[in-house]
Amino acid sequence: NTDNTDNTDNTDNETSFSDSSTAAQKSAARRFARWRVRAGGPSAGVQALLQLERAGVVRATSRKSLRVDLETGAVVPEDTALAFARNNDNEAFLFGGRGGAARHADRWMEAARDAARVATAACEGWDVSDLSLDGSREDDSLDRIGVGRVAGVYARGSVARREARPGVSDVDLVVLCWDDGETKTTSLRAATREAFARDDCDWQTKWSHVRATKVDVRIALVPLPPHPAGVALAKLLDGDDTTEAEASSSDTTYRAALATWLGPELAFVLSTESVTLAGADVPGTLPDISRVPPLRCLPTLRRDVVEALADGGERSLRWALRRTLRAAFEKEALPSRVRDTPVASRDGTEEDERRVGTTFERSEYTRDLFRCAVFVARHRPDLGEDLACALVAAVHGPRAVWGALWYAGGSALAQRLADEVAAFQD
Repeated sequence: NTDNTDNTDNTDNETSFSDSSTAAQKSAARRFARWRVRAGGPSAGVQALLQLERAGVVRATSRKSLRVDLETGAVVPEDTALAFARNNDNEAFLFGGRGGAARHADRWMEAARDAARVATAACEGWDVSDLSLDGSREDDSLDRIGVGRVAGVYARGSVARREARPGVSDVDLVVLCWDDGETKTTSLRAATREAFARDDCDWQTKWSHVRATKVDVRIALVPLPPHPAGVALAKLLDGDDTTEAEASSSDTTYRAALATWLGPELAFVLSTESVTLAGADVPGTLPDISRVPPLRCLPTLRRDVVEALADGGERSLRWALRRTLRAAFEKEALPSRVRDTPVASRDGTEEDERRVGTTFERSEYTRDLFRCAVFVARHRPDLGEDLACALVAAVHGPRAVWGALWYAGGSALAQRLADEVAAFQD
């Protein structure tokens, strides 16, 4: 009996010690979590980035990151540029007018429409000097879209999201043209650049006050019908703007063919970051899979950085640093990693390791450099300080960080970050 009593006491003591140890561990975990919150996170780089933001050195230029559906990996429809534009119009109607910020965004959109008129004239081969941007609706080049080579013009990026900022934002356009088998995109791009550079082009004079950094026009060719992609575009020009849920099976097939022809990057840009200025309403009708963010910088990062550094210019170095920041974000944030979910077999006796679905691990997407840097710094604390330097150099130029040694310091940082990103890509 004495032995049994001693064993019972020992067991009770062990249980008591185990409970107290577990309680101490939980208490330590809670204290550590509180310390992390007070410290601003585990990465000194995150703290540095937030301090730079508070000091006004850098800041986010977008209102928020776009939400990504964890089941499909696609940007949710409510966060697309098209949805935001519709909501903005509805609010203006309900509240009977627009405030100063909305009027400012409207001016940028009008600047984009005038840029679309110049780009359309250049792609069609019309004389840009005859183009009037005085607001007259007579003989508007946008009204003739669909008759000639140009099938649609779209504003993309910050202008489409109504987040454009003077001195920071570009006026970005996408132009879809019919492929006649003879004209090349290179010649159309050259004609567009020449049109905007001409002394008799009124766009620069009329819209100098918005202080756009440049006009960037992206041109893509679409094959003529009976190619399925051409059939889809022709139907949209004829006014078939039904949504994917309302479209027939044949229309869905044609639109999927159009998305495939455009490629994952351009299809994503149109469906998520663009609004229609004139012509076929492609952004509102592409399939849902077009909203899955593609890897735009990560796959070619090393080659891009090497080529930029070989150029030796300050502008090329800033481009390389921006590319590196976005590539790091793509690796850490984009829903490219999946896991296999084991499920019970039909008889319920064993597990089948087949893939039954895709589970995405991240839930946001952004191209904003500040948000990219903060996100990566939180997930890769060892890169935090380098990310802070790269962000300032990308925004304000490498001379703001390294002075006269801007090329030596900037190129070393770009190469080091690119190697780190490529290393943890593997």
